[in-house]
Amino acid sequence: MLQLVVAEKTDREIAQNVNLSERAVRKELRRIYDKLEVNCRAGAAYKAGKQSLV
Repeated sequence: MLQLVVAEKTDREIAQNVNLSERAVRKELRRIYDKLEVNCRAGAAYKAGKQSLV
């Protein structure tokens, strides 16, 4: 899912790609943001790249 965030996909596009609801995607992204200690997609994408997570 983090790869899709880095690829600048919307919640709707991510949901379609991973067969989840948009709400489930938002909830999972919130968990990812918390683990990365960021508050937004841009921060998650930056940290993911910096830590070689994607």
